[in-house]
Amino acid sequence: LRSPTPVPAGSLAGRHAMVVGGTSGIGHGIALSLARAGCSVLVVGRSEMRGAAVVNELASAATATGGSKEAPPSFAFQGLDCFSLPACSEFADRYIAGRTPLDFLVLTQGMATLQGFTPTTEGLDEKLTLHYWSRALLADRLAPLLQRSEDGRMLSVLSAGVHAPYARYSEDPELNLGSYSIKNAADAAGFYNDIAV
Repeated sequence: LRSPTPVPAGSLAGRHAMVVGGTSGIGHGIALSLARAGCSVLVVGRSEMRGAAVVNELASAATATGGSKEAPPSFAFQGLDCFSLPACSEFADRYIAGRTPLDFLVLTQGMATLQGFTPTTEGLDEKLTLHYWSRALLADRLAPLLQRSEDGRMLSVLSAGVHAPYARYSEDPELNLGSYSIKNAADAAGFYNDIAV
């Protein structure tokens, strides 16, 4: 295995990224890499306390790499509960209304759990909502902003291909008609992300 090549400092100056799930895990790591490259980053997550800590860390990382004096990056946190599709929709509307450009949309929200089917207020499974439905909604709603970018990109980080196609997608797409299992939930989320991306 080779180590990934770091993005050169300042190479993303003037660009704007949104990292959903950026308060921990791979989302946090991607947000740091973007900040070191001079990109402005909006960290999106549930924990305001972790979000504030990550924003401070991004600012320190950008300062340590020298950053751009002409277009210094900005860093912010916005809270969002991706278990709620109406909240995701409202969040996207507010972002679009704010007229902030978007060059990179990074979707990393996730959870690791052995719980069974756990309905959200909309009646969808929590895991599938977090791993697929919220990602699809945000990607769809924010796509026009990415299309306006010179080099707009969307990245959905989930299972690294460690899933099988979900065989019952046409009969039970939401896993609420008897197909639910931990494996089927993981396979469905990965399979749906593969198709969407």
